[in-house]
Amino acid sequence: MVVRRRNIGMLANDLGFKWNAAAGRYDAIISEYDNQNSEGHGLHVLNRVRREYAVKQVYALAEAQGYNVEPVAAEGGVVRLKLVRW
Repeated sequence: MVVRRRNIGMLANDLGFKWNAAAGRYDAIISEYDNQNSEGHGLHVLNRVRREYAVKQVYALAEAQGYNVEPVAAEGGVVRLKLVRW
């Protein structure tokens, strides 16, 4: 799976993911340049991808169990969600 750089922002290259069957997960493929460029923007973007994925998973699981999900204002890359069941 590839995330094109036009969708990422500051990276100079695409961000890739390769299935690791032995570990049962996707491994990130980040260029050496992006890992070293400007304090590791590759890692910054990878963390953003992880955070967005986690938020999507919370929405899907919570809504499947009858909860409404409300985002709560947060700072510094922290995501806060409020789950409400009526």
